[in-house]
Amino acid sequence: MNLNFIGALSEKEKTKAVESLIYHSSPRPEFFLMIILSVLMATYGLLLNSATVVIGSMLIAPILFPILGLSMGIVMVNSKLISRSVFTLIKSMFWSVSAATIVTLFYNSPEAVLTTEVLARTEVSLAYAAISFIAGLAGSFALINPKLNESLPGIAISVALIPPLAVI
Repeated sequence: MNLNFIGALSEKEKTKAVESLIYHSSPRPEFFLMIILSVLMATYGLLLNSATVVIGSMLIAPILFPILGLSMGIVMVNSKLISRSVFTLIKSMFWSVSAATIVTLFYNSPEAVLTTEVLARTEVSLAYAAISFIAGLAGSFALINPKLNESLPGIAISVALIPPLAVI
């Protein structure tokens, strides 16, 4: 079995993947708009106890890219990429928690807020860290392999970072 998947890519494909990752992990207004929209959708899905709506919110969330950008910055020892990705993540978390808080303030009853969808995201386990690591590997591979780009939405769902931000 040939395990040299990355070596089979041309330098042009690798460069294009790196440029795409840097662009998508940069703090741009449209990135933050998509974060806010996805967390609003996740918040309503959590409050309505609708797994379908929560999954839909994960499909539109672009938060996987700054995480991959941070990983690439660490691997490449690129402090500019690391700091930009960390800044994007911190700002994303701020906007996400703020938007979810505003929506939740309209729900006066604690029973309305503590749905099974919300409670399911309060469990802590090392298995979630393993899932995130595996999803990161899959995402990195799908990003550099143009034939696998359609896998990115599924990988974004497996990381599932927007619903926990909405739960906070």
